[in-house]
Amino acid sequence: AVVGDTFPLGCAFDESIVHHKHFKDNPDSKNPAYSTKNGIYSEECGLDNVMISWGHDDYMYLVAKENGSTLPSAGLFIIRYHSFYALHRSGAYKHLMNEEDVENLKWLKIFK
Repeated sequence: AVVGDTFPLGCAFDESIVHHKHFKDNPDSKNPAYSTKNGIYSEECGLDNVMISWGHDDYMYLVAKENGSTLPSAGLFIIRYHSFYALHRSGAYKHLMNEEDVENLKWLKIFK
């Protein structure tokens, strides 16, 4: 993670990620399979199918999910993606979202 922000792996690093310049030395940014807009993903594949950098958000999401949380999917989405600022502040990576992600993003924007 970069300063607590989370971001997708396996596709181009968006310039809206905090300290984006530090990705220039990351080998993924030079790998043709990972350095395009979609990278290894197809459009509208859904964020559940996108590998996201590991951080405290994913940890808490997994704790809740694996321990039978009764939170609705929107609540789990908020926990998992609240530090994915490139998505909910800048609109980056929306092309990877499916219909459920689009609906849940509305709740995340209210929460933030």
